[in-house]
Amino acid sequence: MTAVPLEFGSLGRPGNPPLIIMHGLLGSSRNWISVGKLLAEYFNVFVLDLRNQGNSPHVDSMHYNDMVDDLIYWLEDKDIGKFYLLGHSLGGKVAMTYACTHPERLLGLIVEDMAPKQYPLRYEVEFNAMNSLDLESLKTRTDADEALKSQIPDWAWRQFILTNLMRGKDNKFHWQINLKSLTKWLPEIMKNPLKQTDNYKGPTLFLRGVNSDYITDADYPAIHKYFPNSSITLIEHSGHNVHIDNTEGLVNAVKAFAKEIDS
Repeated sequence: MTAVPLEFGSLGRPGNPPLIIMHGLLGSSRNWISVGKLLAEYFNVFVLDLRNQGNSPHVDSMHYNDMVDDLIYWLEDKDIGKFYLLGHSLGGKVAMTYACTHPERLLGLIVEDMAPKQYPLRYEVEFNAMNSLDLESLKTRTDADEALKSQIPDWAWRQFILTNLMRGKDNKFHWQINLKSLTKWLPEIMKNPLKQTDNYKGPTLFLRGVNSDYITDADYPAIHKYFPNSSITLIEHSGHNVHIDNTEGLVNAVKAFAKEIDS
């Protein structure tokens, strides 16, 4: 599969060590702008849109090796030297895969609330709801919100999903994500992308949301097997979206991790 050129945002501080941030499933670089600005006090921050999401190109594959190739292409195109890599959820799996296969330039790896394991199939209800939404009949975003409410009752989660619904120049609504491809590849996305022999020996920080079930105590042996130089920090008052639920906790943990490496 050919790598695709990823869209990105740059949050400045060129003299600081680069930090590349990759979002989770159904997210985009937009979700990281405010957090990235805080991290830019210490890093030169870049927030990427993964393939089939945000403003990045739509292609059929969501294979982890292809997403790693996208990152490699982006790094070469932007002439990035040594850097830190932070990935949340889906982006965390891409980051882990990159670290285990291309560790040469990594200063350190940060994984937000994701373990190196296969997860049970999630988000089937949400994807069914998105696929069944009649885009042609929508007049307003409120119409879309009402149409999704019965299948996705959680208001905040529904609003997050609706960040992917855009109105085009023709005034009609469309999904900005490649919904067809993401739906097709959902089972693959839930798999553990790492081989049994994979490992990354560089400094690694796992951030675990205290109220999330994505990382459990039972996952610690696998984390330390794949990432022998890793630590796990529990972030209070946060679920799976640590960077949203406890922004200060995440920013402080990431800065402390990098400062220890840089000292």
